Amino acid sequence: MDNIEEGFTVFIRRGKVLKAFKLQKGKKIVFEKLHFTPDKAFGQPFNSHFRVVSNELVKVDVESAVPKVEKDEDDAIVHVEDNRLLVDSYGKSQSLCREEIVGMKSSGAADSEIISEIVKNSATFTSKTTYSQKKYLKKKRNKHMTNVQILRPSARLLCQMYENREPAKICQMRANTFAQVLTMSNIRHGSKVVVVENCSGVLLSLLMERLGGSGCIVNLHTGETPTNLHAASLMNFSDETWSILHSLPLCKIGPVLAGKEFSPVAVDIAEFQTAEAATPSSDFDNLAALKEKSKKGTELTEDEKGQIRFERRRKRFFHQKSAWDVMRARDMDALILACRYHPSPILLSLLEVLGPSRPFVVHCEYQEPLMELFCQLMNAGKAVNLKISETFTRAYQVLPERTHPLVTMNTSGGYLLTGIKVDVTDARSKLHEIHEKSDNEIPLKKTKLC
Repeated sequence: MDNIEEGFTVFIRRGKVLKAFKLQKGKKIVFEKLHFTPDKAFGQPFNSHFRVVSNELVKVDVESAVPKVEKDEDDAIVHVEDNRLLVDSYGKSQSLCREEIVGMKSSGAADSEIISEIVKNSATFTSKTTYSQKKYLKKKRNKHMTNVQILRPSARLLCQMYENREPAKICQMRANTFAQVLTMSNIRHGSKVVVVENCSGVLLSLLMERLGGSGCIVNLHTGETPTNLHAASLMNFSDETWSILHSLPLCKIGPVLAGKEFSPVAVDIAEFQTAEAATPSSDFDNLAALKEKSKKGTELTEDEKGQIRFERRRKRFFHQKSAWDVMRARDMDALILACRYHPSPILLSLLEVLGPSRPFVVHCEYQEPLMELFCQLMNAGKAVNLKISETFTRAYQVLPERTHPLVTMNTSGGYLLTGIKVDVTDARSKLHEIHEKSDNEIPLKKTKLC
């Protein structure tokens, strides 16, 4: 998908604000006090800039959409002036009233013209320092410019959106923290991964994008149905990519570790298997039409609702059975935990399904639960290369006489506990065999005669 199309999810940016929307023809989008329909954006390439005019999008070039930062000799000069002589006039310094600005917008005036009029009618603009003038212009551009940019969904934009808008929903994790999790868990083509996460599906989205339709992801969740798939639904993944994701309730981990066969409660296995074998492709197309009909708000009959519910149960059954069979093999390639629960009981149980010499990564907002888990793993001898780390990154503004760190940011992206599983049982048995062999085959020492 190279161009913007109807029915797909996109990210819309205005300034530093980023939000995801699903584009529908004729459906109005409300974003940062802007109201518009996306109809005229269909067919345009991604990363295009648009201006909102009369509740419609008008494509503009990059030069007019992004104001150029004027670089002059003043940037290299250290200014000794300040704003000490400015007097707060409580809004009386601007002679242009709100009604006049709204009238200019209604008449179709360009954003640059509106900002120029605001500057001309400001009584204190010329008396400000160069730095204050640039700060004033930047503030007015962010307030009055109606330019937006439509972007293709990606892992970086997804992390940025949640980090800026709702960091608590992703356990305060930053983009660099997600990158470390993927690197330390050695996610590669064809990996089989077990995930327990409360990050609204952001971590699942990154794993699905990295694997690209190969391998397997087992999503362990609370309740009967997964609730952490919202972020993954924003990425426009294909059916092939979705096919590697299998969800299984956490309450069923005990029977898996005990080696029991898959036996869902209140589900007739024969009924699902018979329905799958007997259902022609036309019926699946009919189900897709029913779902589309339901999304448009059309009332469905009881039989049609029953067909949709049966299809959901059937898909859930086969996904849980696939996850069950994969975990029973006890040869998973990676284990990742990023949840709000205490990690010790979950990790110590799930280590049984992880293959030997395979990595595991645990994220927690606080250090104390990871220290407790660290001690338990050390005493049990179940892992090596154990390490608790915290990466602190901070953005800096670098300008003459204005170099300082950004103060509005999270203090921490959480802590990571990483390690590699070792099979204690096999190691002890092999060591015992070596000792027995050495006792039975004691070599004779040669003595040198003088």
